[in-house]
Amino acid sequence: MLVAKLPVLYKHRDLHFYPSWAYTLPSWLLSIPTSLNESGFWVMSIALFRVMGSLGRNMIVANTFGSFAMLVVMALGGYIISRDQIPSWWVWDYWVSPLMYAQNAASVNEFLGNSWHKRAGNYTNLSLGEALLKARSYFPEIYWYWIGVGALLGYTALLNLLLTFFLANLNPLGKQQAVFSKEELQERDRRRKGESVVTELRYYLQNSASINGKYFKQRVMVLPFQQLSMSFSNINYFVDIPVELKQQGITEERLQLLVNVTGAFRPGVLTALVGVSGAGKTALMDFLAGQKTGGVIEGSIHISGYPKRQETFARISGMNFQAFVEEVNVMELVELTPLTGALIGLPGVDGLSTEQRKCSTDQQGYFPKDEELHFFMDEPTSGLDARSAAIVMRTVRNIVNTGRTIVCTIHQPSIDIFESFDLLFMKRGGEFIYAGPLGPKSCELMKYFEAVEGVPKIKPGYNPAAWMLEVTSTAEENRLAVDFAEIYRKSNLFQRNRELVESLSKPSSNTKELNFPSKYSQSVYKQFLTCLWKQNLSYWRNPQYTAVKFFYTVVISLMLGTICWKFGSERESQQDLFNAMGSMYAAVLFIGNTNATVVQPVVSIERFVSY
Repeated sequence: MLVAKLPVLYKHRDLHFYPSWAYTLPSWLLSIPTSLNESGFWVMSIALFRVMGSLGRNMIVANTFGSFAMLVVMALGGYIISRDQIPSWWVWDYWVSPLMYAQNAASVNEFLGNSWHKRAGNYTNLSLGEALLKARSYFPEIYWYWIGVGALLGYTALLNLLLTFFLANLNPLGKQQAVFSKEELQERDRRRKGESVVTELRYYLQNSASINGKYFKQRVMVLPFQQLSMSFSNINYFVDIPVELKQQGITEERLQLLVNVTGAFRPGVLTALVGVSGAGKTALMDFLAGQKTGGVIEGSIHISGYPKRQETFARISGMNFQAFVEEVNVMELVELTPLTGALIGLPGVDGLSTEQRKCSTDQQGYFPKDEELHFFMDEPTSGLDARSAAIVMRTVRNIVNTGRTIVCTIHQPSIDIFESFDLLFMKRGGEFIYAGPLGPKSCELMKYFEAVEGVPKIKPGYNPAAWMLEVTSTAEENRLAVDFAEIYRKSNLFQRNRELVESLSKPSSNTKELNFPSKYSQSVYKQFLTCLWKQNLSYWRNPQYTAVKFFYTVVISLMLGTICWKFGSERESQQDLFNAMGSMYAAVLFIGNTNATVVQPVVSIERFVSY
């Protein structure tokens, strides 16, 4: 939990919101009441692992440090290996182990009690409790109880002081490294000198056929493939009502997210799904892409006139995009050449900045997977500045021009990005209120809504996307006493769309149903080699995991080897047997199980990519 809080703590510390002790002291004091119900040692152990978390500053490193601390505390605490069997060069660790003081205090408190006062035998004056303590090399004096209590309190204070020190002086592991192109550095230099560096977004979109001053259109090679359309009719999507809503008095059993949605996506047409938050844009896109697996689904989907089969559609669709380019590098296409070879890293920890990470995610779809012809992009320009957004949209337009189908969800784009789309599907409340062409400078869209009685005309220079969302809002709909979804269903535009969907839902003579000879695009051998190489890169590009794991294994092996030196050859007493068994237990626990625990955060991160 502390590792998860560290980014916020470091940010507050660097902004001088409060000193580090302002977090350490309250968290320690608040843990005392609940911890006292269990044991005083638990208070100390919480402080110990908080120190490991603040020292590691990373889940992988913190897990390793925590396991190392547990080994030192447990193996040399007098329980796994008795005190008189610890080698002389490690006996100092016995005296600094908190577990030694806790174990002695608990043992003295138990075995010097009244129930253990019976004599251990006829030939000794020791009580049964004292004999047991000496047999395990514990101190039999009663004052060791108070020594243990005092030591634990001292360790608690010391560890909390160390926690405060580490929080105040250590910086987060890793650092975001922004990678700048030469052009951007030159632009910043001109800005410092006071020169004009105003670059219009419209310029990037209008010059969508150029890269670095060279015309890209002349260098595109479109590979032969069958252009595919997608049509969907009367789509209804229901999910179960959440328990929280039922507790508020809602009696319905199902919630409808999509209501009689009908439309078509055609090759060579750049389509936008627009709507306010919660309108169902992403739900529709995920449903059409086959990402929705739960709920109740009604309606039909056809690919070039044939019923959609997800196992084949997944082979020709993707959530990113690709381009087939001759002599033009993919990274150059999206102007990410300076990032070639750079590590992406973890968000907010290291690697690329947020903007560069977004552009890099978009360009990953360029690498081909069979014949990807349909691409679904969920708000591809969100989080990007104007120039980066223009680069992405320019690349999307180039791909659409090759005859592929791209569908994007957008929230409220700028004028230039909005008018770069060919077709617009506007949703609200799970229904379409407009599905048609934008037209030059959004003239078709404005003409449609301005024809509705009471809708104000758009002001000159105003963003059509913003105007469209404003005039179709729920408040405006109530003011005008109209239902835009009903107006659309009664319009000629809706009838034309239905006729288009009906025509695309029937196979033509020059199309054929999607079919592949195998389930996967690559053979099992190639899949194995690809995954093996990917795992190799993944681990070696994670030095925190690889180096720490290597260091931990080597150091722990040397520690156990020197601590348990010649334990196997000593069989003179029962305690010698216990020591040998304890050493094997410690080796299996701290080398085997700990290595498995350390890899869990790495697997957790890679799991999202695998899904």
